[in-house]
This record gives sequence, structure tokens and C-alpha cells, in this order.
Amino acid sequence: MATRRRFTQEYKDQAVSLVLDSGRTIAEVAKSIGVHEMTLGKWVKKAKESGAPNRDLSETERAELERLRKENATLRMERDFAKSCGLVRERTAVKYAAIADWAADKQYPVTFMCAQLGLARQGYYRWLARGDSQRERSDAELTEQIRQIHHQLHGHPGVRRVWAELVVQGVRVARKRVWRLMRAAGLQGRHPQAWKRTTVAGQRPIDAPDLIGQDLTAERPDIRLCGDISSWVCRRVGMGPARWSARVLVEPLAE
Repeated sequence: MATRRRFTQEYKDQAVSLVLDSGRTIAEVAKSIGVHEMTLGKWVKKAKESGAPNRDLSETERAELERLRKENATLRMERDFAKSCGLVRERTAVKYAAIADWAADKQYPVTFMCAQLGLARQGYYRWLARGDSQRERSDAELTEQIRQIHHQLHGHPGVRRVWAELVVQGVRVARKRVWRLMRAAGLQGRHPQAWKRTTVAGQRPIDAPDLIGQDLTAERPDIRLCGDISSWVCRRVGMGPARWSARVLVEPLAE
């Protein structure tokens, strides 16, 4: 169970002063110091209603707030990166490619990502300057061809059908490589569920005797009773010349 955070009055006054003195919005300050926006808004509103003068922060207090802000930002970035990153056991080239994608979107600093993945920043920049290898360029071309085949074939083909189509087109490639590239591209075949047999006869089935000879006519109710195994709800149906109702006894199948 999470413990509720508690703040001292001095901390609240400093946060309120940071909002009122810096000219920044409540959302920006709340994000920088790691406090919920609604919580900081309540502090500011209470301070304005009370009319208490806001004390300016000293140099030491401003330095402490700045240090806490950077520490919270670093911890938040480490948490978000750990959630979105599953590259711990991947090859170095795959890690470098992921870092290049994140760096292009300016999501995380390069130094931070290299430290989190256990890579040297100099090695990443050497890889970036070298460009893609022949194997990587071949994988990119083959992936594009696999995408076209997967789109053209009927029924969402899997690895075996895509690999067979590549062989027909004269492309010599291992089926495991096709599986790896399809997995990296997010392509997956349709896997229908196997048919499951639900009704299984016994080893020595015995027919139940027909004691009334299928004669359902009755002179009055509750004379002839018949049973059946069914999933329908019990109902009364009119049968016979005397229009007496035949009662159907329904018993559920054993699981």
C-alpha cells in the first residue's frame, strides 16, 4: 500500500513562492518539483485567500529546490525509460538503432540512454557515423519484400507461407531469418483455434429402453412422463387428442 506524501509548511510556502515569483504556471512548477498539479493549486489558492505575504527564497533554498527538481526529473526519466525499454538482452547494434530512434524524437538524452543500456557514448557515435552494414541493408530490403507478400497473400499468411512465396520468387533465405524479420516488423499470421470435440461416447453405450413405445397420448395429466437430455429450458407442449400437456424432464449434461 502506497504511503501518502506529507509536506511541511515551509516546503508549501517555497513552492507557492516559486509560482508567484517566477511567473511560471502551476502546471510547470508542479511538474518540475514532482507535486500533483491540483495539490499545488490548492496551496496557491489558500495562500492568496489568507493574504499572507510570500517570503522570497534565499540562494540556498533556491539551490535546494533546483537540485530536487533535477533529481525528480532524472528519477522520472529512468522510470519511463525502464518501462518502455526491453533491449537489455538485445544485440549492441539493435540497442544503437533504438537509441538513434529515441534521439531523433528527442525523448531522452543520448548520454542517459547509453548509461542505462550499458553502452559507451563514443561507440554509439562511431556506429552512427559508420552507417548501416551490408547485413542491415539486406534485412531492410528483405523486410520490405516480406511486407508486400504479407499484404498480397490472402488470409494473413504466417512464416511458412511467406517463406514459400519468397522461394517461388527466387529469393534464397532461411526460414528462421524470415521469422526474425517478421517478428521485428510486427507481422503475424492468423492462427485458427483447433477444433475441440465436446461429445464423446462411452466405451459401452447402452440404449435406454422405450417403456411407453413413443405413445404420448394421455387421458389426464401426469400419466406418461418422458425424459430427454437437452440444453433447452423446460416447457409444456400440447400433445395428444385429449390436448393434455406432455411434461419434458430436462437434465444437464455432466461437465
